[in-house]
Amino acid sequence: MQFLPPEAMHAYQEAAKARDLLPMFYLESVSGLQKGELVALRWNDVDIQSKTISVQQAVCPTPGRHPGAHPAQDGKLCAAGIYSAGGD
Repeated sequence: MQFLPPEAMHAYQEAAKARDLLPMFYLESVSGLQKGELVALRWNDVDIQSKTISVQQAVCPTPGRHPGAHPAQDGKLCAAGIYSAGGD
């Protein structure tokens, strides 16, 4: 796993903001979700009450397969926690 050095974070956030993708880039940096899982998320995957995101599918550019969303990890459901900057 590679980590973004702290000195590069501002440029990363500005690039995300310029592309109107800051929420997704932020979620990527704090959740550990893979890019294919992030782009396949839908609002109904987000549970604000329990502060979780259910990863039900992922976009996988697999050779020989139609590009698009496919069940995550052989159909297994994953969940990631959602935490605010304040730690709530």
